[in-house]
Parts: sequence; C-alpha cells; structure tokens
Amino acid sequence: MNKKLMTIAIAAVLAPVAAFAENANIEFYGRIHASMDSVSGNGATAGASAKNTVSLNDNSSRFGLKGKHDMGNGLSGVFQAEAALDANGKGGAGALPGLRDTYIGLAGGFGTVLVGKLPAANQYVYDSNLFADQLGDAANFTGNLMPGRANGALHYVAPKFSDVTVALTYLPASSLQSTLGSYTLATDKADNSAGFTAGYAANGMTAKLTYFSIGLGNQAAAGYVNGKLQPLSIAGSYDFGNGMVSAQFVSVKLTNAAVTTTRNIYNIGGKFNVTETGAIKAQFSKAGTSAAAALDGAQMFAVGYDHTLSKQMSMYVVYAQTTNDAGGTFAMDGWGHNSQSVGMFKGNDPKGLGVGLTYNF
Repeated sequence: MNKKLMTIAIAAVLAPVAAFAENANIEFYGRIHASMDSVSGNGATAGASAKNTVSLNDNSSRFGLKGKHDMGNGLSGVFQAEAALDANGKGGAGALPGLRDTYIGLAGGFGTVLVGKLPAANQYVYDSNLFADQLGDAANFTGNLMPGRANGALHYVAPKFSDVTVALTYLPASSLQSTLGSYTLATDKADNSAGFTAGYAANGMTAKLTYFSIGLGNQAAAGYVNGKLQPLSIAGSYDFGNGMVSAQFVSVKLTNAAVTTTRNIYNIGGKFNVTETGAIKAQFSKAGTSAAAALDGAQMFAVGYDHTLSKQMSMYVVYAQTTNDAGGTFAMDGWGHNSQSVGMFKGNDPKGLGVGLTYNF
C-alpha cells in the first residue's frame, strides 16, 4: 500500500472517532511533569539519607477525557475519566498508573451531582499551594492526615450564586473502608461521613472554607473507639496583576474515645513576576504539635523560579527544606511529588533541590 492510500485508510478509521468526540463534546487533556531532584536527610535512620539522593521523578502526570452531553430540557450528562501516568517509567509510590478523579453525573438548573472517585483533601490542599507537585508542596503539611481522594463518593455542587460556590460531599462508610488506608482495617467499617465547602472568587480575590467530618468507627485492633477525623481549612488569595499572595489555616482534630488532639497548620506564600515569562516564588508552612509536649511539629520553607517556555510548556527550579521537631516526621518531597522519603526517622530535616519540566495538553 503506498503512502497516499495509507493516509486515506488512517483518515477513514479516525474520522468516526473524531466525529463522535465532537458530537459528544468530549475533551482529551493531560499533563506530563518530570523532574531531577537531589534530596537528603529523608532516611529511615537518624540524620541519614535514603540511598542515592539524586533521582529522576514523575510528579502527578496524568491523562484524561471528559465530556458533557445536552439531553434537552436544561439537563446535561457529564463524565470524566482520568488516570495517573508514570512519565519516566520508574514506578514507585506516587508514580504508578492508577485512577484519579473519575465520575459520572447530571447537571441542570438544580446544580451538578457527581458520583465516583472524587477529591477529599484535594478539595483544600491546593487553595494556597505555590509548589503543587514539586519539592516543597504545601500538601506535605496541609494534607498530612487526610486522603487526597475518596472512593465511591457523592458530590453536589449548588448553582453558582453571584461569585459564591457551595458544594457538599457524602462519603458512605463502605467507601471509606477502602479510602482511608491506615485509618481503617479491611475487616472493619467506618461511619458515614460528609464534607462541606464554600468559596468566593472575584476581582482577583479568592476565599474558601472547607470542613470534613470523617467517622473512623470502632476499631479495637487499630486503637480507635468512636474515632473521628475533622479537618477544617480557611484559605484566601489576592492577585494584584504583577503577582499574587496566598494564605491558609488548617486545623485537624482527631478524636479517639474521650481523647481529642488537634494539630494546627499554617501556610503563606507569594509569587512575583520578574519578566513576562519568569516569576519568583516563596512559601512557608508550619505544623504545630498534635498534643501538648508531643514535639512532633515541623516547619517548611520553599523558594523557586518558574519560567514559561510556551503556552503549553514551562520549567522551574526549586529548593525546599523541612525542619522537624524531635518527634516530627514531615517530608518536603511527598504528596503530588514522587517521594523518595523512606520511613522518615523522627527529627530528620529533609531538604532538596529540583529542576522540572511540565507540558500541558
């Protein structure tokens, strides 16, 4: 078959697919994010590093498709299917291909109802986070106790009122059993749980309140009696044209029987344009102790430079360091970043330098 016939054959095969995607209003999208990082102080023994600290990492690369279909009478069907990618083929925690936000739902004058694998802590850990998926990701602190996504969740977004958006999340006990991991055992049941978020965005300003009440249930083997996890987040930002600033307060209350401990976390950051294509940024996070005299808090500082290469592609340089209290085990290379931390030893102070590339399509 010559090249002309081959071209015609390929076009004939792909034409129905393209037509279907256009008629169903389907959008393909994705992000490839890779970095080279040098990290130290994150080992499983006092003051030690985890093997060779230089590594090539994938950082929350993903591929997805989503669509919306008008069914008439103001009603639309919506869906999204998104999968994580291992962009460098290395594997490891945070890089293995797996399911991300994936759902089906209905949208209309009543709002939007979604069911599937949906954000939990991810509803608030990016509200003030200038180093998302990089070294220094604020979610290493703000998302420390809560899973990023919940399996089998029900999510409702109310019709937007002026510049305010309100949403509710319902997490059935059976879903939480497979979502919370270290909090629930395979043979136990959690309790039905729920979350609430309200946000405002207008004139360069944002404000957001998020609250979850997660029932851990009774788990004698795990040490929980009527356990409950209750994270509260308050965040805001202001974009003044040549840059932006953001701040967040997260309070996580953990209840076990009659004993309640609370950890407060603060995050503040700023980003400033130095050229049309370059910006410098800095961020500071602080986690208080979980209980009196626990000495398990930490603080993290990150500084970086972002450079836009094109509409789709950018690169960055970042330096981040976490200083743990004597009993603290906070990392600075986890969450959306392909963590190299291995069983962080109490009191270690991990730090790292990274260079990364991102491509959005």
